[in-house]
Amino acid sequence: MRNATSTAAVLGAVLLLLPGTSQAQKGAAPATTPPAAAPPAARSPAAEVGALPPQIAGLRRQEPVTDYEARPNGRGLGASINYESPTGTPYVTIYLYNRNRSDLTTPGVGPAADAELATSRREIENASENRGYRIGSVTRLPDIPGPGGAAAFRCDAYTFEYAEEQTTADSFACVGVAQGRFVKVRLSHRARANTVAARPLPMDVMRSIAELTGFGAGRPAVGGKS
Repeated sequence: MRNATSTAAVLGAVLLLLPGTSQAQKGAAPATTPPAAAPPAARSPAAEVGALPPQIAGLRRQEPVTDYEARPNGRGLGASINYESPTGTPYVTIYLYNRNRSDLTTPGVGPAADAELATSRREIENASENRGYRIGSVTRLPDIPGPGGAAAFRCDAYTFEYAEEQTTADSFACVGVAQGRFVKVRLSHRARANTVAARPLPMDVMRSIAELTGFGAGRPAVGGKS
């Protein structure tokens, strides 16, 4: 009888040492691997535009964000935000959108940016009559590099002539591709007297926008309209 008791005790000790047996014998729950964290949900274009800073190269943000996606048939048109100098010129609108395209995989300038810049030109031409100006000239500018040195934006420079006021406005349209969407910048100076020299496209503003909107290598984007 004593030998049987000793044998049972030895067997019980051995079972406690076996893998997978000790926890069950003690009544504890088996260890589990925690589930992998879900990837963060993509932010809407309006939220991404809304994440841009209060100032860019001295220009102050002008609320509110315009959410084109929320409009009827607005899917793919993204969102925009305005910035303005304390002096009133220049003033800038930044657009982030993708036009429902999934092939915007090549960053910077290229056929997609060229086609979008041509679309912007048509829109500017179509708006001229209602806004009371005549396009005096359109000039293609040298590409603007981003933080990594590669071309980020392709730009056209416009002069808008207002006959009644005898003034001219200098305006620019720039387009590039970054983070799978278009980044478009419309920058304009207030109208000047025809005798005043043309105002240039401010490079510090454009380079800051390029960095903030994801053209820098490995830099996360902040934030897809025309």
